[in-house]
Amino acid sequence: MEPDNINRAIHLTHIFQLPERKIFTFGDTKFSYFILSYLEDRLVLRKGNLNCFKPTIISSESLMEMFKGFSQDAIEFAQQEYQSAFAKLKGLGYQFKNEFQSEEFYDLALEQLLDNISSQISEDSRKSTAILSCPNDLWNFSLLKVSFDIIAKSAPTNFQDLSERGFLTSDEEKQKQEIEVLFSEAQNNRRYIKELGNKLQKYGLFSEYEERFFQLVN
Repeated sequence: MEPDNINRAIHLTHIFQLPERKIFTFGDTKFSYFILSYLEDRLVLRKGNLNCFKPTIISSESLMEMFKGFSQDAIEFAQQEYQSAFAKLKGLGYQFKNEFQSEEFYDLALEQLLDNISSQISEDSRKSTAILSCPNDLWNFSLLKVSFDIIAKSAPTNFQDLSERGFLTSDEEKQKQEIEVLFSEAQNNRRYIKELGNKLQKYGLFSEYEERFFQLVN
């Protein structure tokens, strides 16, 4: 994709409504979209669904695998423009699938068509609906922009949910948490001392906790 078109996609996408709903941490999320573009003197209205699958914890993943149903040019746009931003997501992967539904043509003013769309959306559906306008040849890229905006809005909550449930805890952190639990239990019930000693040996942590362990034994 040419640099001039990248700039067009960034600056000529106008988002009238971004979904209030965030991506669910432990399940799939479906968003709806309405994209308005001018084709000569007529308005083109494209409708579809943007499905985001349950976020996954990853060590590394290509952007090529994160978006399905988009054009090849749109994927290359994502790679060029957003790769550094996604590098900050600390291994939490998102996968979107674009389900294009329909393309309709109207002889209306943009404002009137926006009003018509808004009046057709229920209050509940509004929470998961995106409405935007863009140049006709760039609608795929504009939909990608909405995807990134949704991710940026959702990622802090997704990280917090996963962290609170221990999904983002490293093996070493989990081992030390287990050791602390065993130390606490062993203070009140000495039958846990043997299990504690075995786990310290198994995890290669005995030297780190040796003094504390023998204080407990004595």
